[in-house]
Amino acid sequence: MKNPFTRMICKSAFTSKPLPMIFCVLFGMLMGLISKMFDSVSLIGDITTELGIWILLASLIAAFSRSAKAAALHVFLFFASMLTVYYLYTLKLFGYFPFYVFMRWMVIAVCSPICAWMIYLSRGKNIAAVIFASLPVSLLLAQGFSFFYTFSLVRAFDLFSALILILLLPANSKNRILVFMLAVVLAFLLVKFHVISMIFGGL
Repeated sequence: MKNPFTRMICKSAFTSKPLPMIFCVLFGMLMGLISKMFDSVSLIGDITTELGIWILLASLIAAFSRSAKAAALHVFLFFASMLTVYYLYTLKLFGYFPFYVFMRWMVIAVCSPICAWMIYLSRGKNIAAVIFASLPVSLLLAQGFSFFYTFSLVRAFDLFSALILILLLPANSKNRILVFMLAVVLAFLLVKFHVISMIFGGL
């Protein structure tokens, strides 16, 4: 039986071929602009400078695209347009272009279609779908686990984002339970071996 959350969102989004691409470009540009404008604003700036919101948005875009290929394209367009606007705005405001940081983010953008393809397939009912769905959830749990002793609102947002993906990505209740269990294990490993800081540190 189809996930009711998935069915509800699919009916209202990404129904025609050109519109999703235009939407992803415009949405990416808007998010890039908002991210830069609110860089120094408490909470909003803190959230947009962390990974959680980008994992959530990219996962949702991929999951509710019309095909795996479309998911890969949509997520790439989203990140490419977001990064372009963000760093062009940085150049306009401060007169310099952080080329090294920009290139690291662009590497992530180039790799994002592979991740998007996996997220799209996470809506299936097989074991691969469980594994694919657990990946973004585990990243969010690893980011957000410190909420339980810091009570940081940013980390609370990460946990809330993980909950959203657990509700929306798996095809049924059984898969949700399996995704949660696997994601907890993966999150523990990510934290224990400092994987996130090794890959994304300095961004």
